[in-house]
Amino acid sequence: MKPFLPLLLFISFFNSHAQQRISEKASEQIDFSNGSFLTMKVKEFVNISNTTYKVGNKEKAASFLLIAQKIPLKTISPFLSFFCTWDEVNNDHNTIVRVRFSKNISEWDEWIEMKPDEHFQENPNRFIGQLQYQNKKYQYYQIEISTNRSRKGQLLKNLYLNFFSPGNPASVVGRTTSSTTVNRTNACNAPQPSFVSRTAWGATQVWSPSITTVTHLIVHHAAGTNTSSDWAAVVLAIWNFHTTPTASGGAGYSDIGYNWLVAPNGVLYEGRYNSSTSNIQGAHFCGTNGNTMGVCMLGDYTNITITAAARTTLVQLLGWKACERAIDPLAPSFHANSGLTINNISGHRDGCATQCPGNTFYPDLPGVRIDVKNYLDGTTPVIIIDGLEEFSVSPNPLLTSAFIKLKFNTTKEIQYRILSTDGRIVFQSVIQKVNGVFQQEITGLKELPAATYTLQLWVNKQMTSRQLIKQ
Repeated sequence: MKPFLPLLLFISFFNSHAQQRISEKASEQIDFSNGSFLTMKVKEFVNISNTTYKVGNKEKAASFLLIAQKIPLKTISPFLSFFCTWDEVNNDHNTIVRVRFSKNISEWDEWIEMKPDEHFQENPNRFIGQLQYQNKKYQYYQIEISTNRSRKGQLLKNLYLNFFSPGNPASVVGRTTSSTTVNRTNACNAPQPSFVSRTAWGATQVWSPSITTVTHLIVHHAAGTNTSSDWAAVVLAIWNFHTTPTASGGAGYSDIGYNWLVAPNGVLYEGRYNSSTSNIQGAHFCGTNGNTMGVCMLGDYTNITITAAARTTLVQLLGWKACERAIDPLAPSFHANSGLTINNISGHRDGCATQCPGNTFYPDLPGVRIDVKNYLDGTTPVIIIDGLEEFSVSPNPLLTSAFIKLKFNTTKEIQYRILSTDGRIVFQSVIQKVNGVFQQEITGLKELPAATYTLQLWVNKQMTSRQLIKQ
């Protein structure tokens, strides 16, 4: 392996009748076994020899600070997408990589720890940091590395840096409606939702992906930014993140791993090629991707609740595929590719050790399943409730009590009801006028026996629901 691969800089053009993006990418590899190169690149060493690249005291952590560098892109728009990858001797999280950015090299933003992305677990001893979205005005970056944290005298082997500018579209991206239906096996009123095509978000890739028999619908979160003025650019950045070759520190996927992506504003994006017309096998479920459709909710839902608009689109999308493949949204079944019995609508964490799709969103999946079933039955039309920006229940599952949290951007009349599994109303609240953030303990839960219930929220005669599990 060469000790240093020079910057690979190229410009790629994404053309369509609807828009044009001019994207730019640069990558760099640093081989840390080359001492002479490190002397040129490293500003400070702590507990490491700057000539032999050997740890001094094995019982202490070692670290070094790289010299600040200019970001190797000519133009950055609408944001800077960055990730880094590092190789270690053992798969024991021996190293922490941090990065910081500056507009003028004299004033720096805070250090950002590049936490390993949980979606990439296939390559042992390799850690791919979570994708970062940074200000387009940044001009410089600096890397700080702490290693030998396992106290075995081992240092990281290689570091790969990836810089990507998605580029600005020449026109506003709109939705594309597809009337195509495939393999419909039962009659139900669940049309394919309108979506932004691959061409519209910037992909020109045409290839022949694998077809699968979809039995399970897997929900993810991106663990990335929750705000953007250009979600199509975010999708393109994820495509770059997934398709960068392994030799350059990327995941090396053939295409974006998800079949579909949902933005917080409720706009749906077609992911992997031909997912709108065929049952395409993605790359998203713990290396056992057969028999699945993968949906990524754009954003990080570790502590934040998904928007009502995004949730509505998710229910419609899952309902469409569940209808098409005769999948019971409330039932579990055997997933042949993983050998696990899981819910037909499951989260990423149901297949392997990960927090995806987030600690805030994952507990809402039982409610999503109920809403999909109601949507297919036609008993509860799935609608975006005007003015409702947040609807969450915690804790859920619960022992004795739980709290409902709502956020409105205008004054609304609300009422909530608790229903048993046979549809009986076991509690009904008074009607209240609310605006802004509303948080309240759910009345009537303490007296109820352990069981599964449905919490219906009525807002000016519109309704949405969540499942409640009392243990």
